[in-house]
Amino acid sequence: MKTPYAIIDLLAILPIIRPLRAIRILRVLRILKIVRYGTAIKSIFGALKEEGYLFGIIFTLLFLWIVTFSQLVYIVEYHYGNTEMFKSMWHAMYWGIVTISTVGFGDIHPVSNAGRFITSIMIGGGIVIVATMTGAFSAALVNRLLVLKEGELKMEKLEKHIVICGWNETAEEIVEQIINLKIDKEKPVVIVTNVPKKEFEIELPKDIFYKRGGLYTRAYPP
Repeated sequence: MKTPYAIIDLLAILPIIRPLRAIRILRVLRILKIVRYGTAIKSIFGALKEEGYLFGIIFTLLFLWIVTFSQLVYIVEYHYGNTEMFKSMWHAMYWGIVTISTVGFGDIHPVSNAGRFITSIMIGGGIVIVATMTGAFSAALVNRLLVLKEGELKMEKLEKHIVICGWNETAEEIVEQIINLKIDKEKPVVIVTNVPKKEFEIELPKDIFYKRGGLYTRAYPP
């Protein structure tokens, strides 16, 4: 099949032929296939943008947490003579980042009881902050995907479209006529109703959007 992705795969496997091994760089072209996941990537960035203020607070809190406890451990360890590992504040910052993000490499670690106690508090608080950030991101991404599923993202760019308010037998007959006459192919149609979409007795095509809400719900930007 002559598709862009098939052509990319063909170019990427050409270097297996001995005379063409000099063009192994073509294997890098496979990275272009990431384009097929464009919608998912946009959803991720959209979720980050919508909750940017919250993520900004969490990242700032995490940064301050690491800096504060790294410097505390550095001061304590320097006082107890552990200057071989904690040579400078930058070494302490490196230790703090590694300790929060991983289980630690073991190349730098506190040896005093006070330093270990402060490290335990740092790890415990870091787990809470990272878990909060992960939960906030997951919630934002799920909400974004639900909005995308209902077509609300596409509705933001609709112009000169038909709006049907409410859902009953008359609205259902109107939608059926729109589908039969293929009017939805010429103008997008938006149905605004409190009736759940799963209770519709007809299947809506992709050009007919569903918006959950009452008559006073804003279905599209003014």
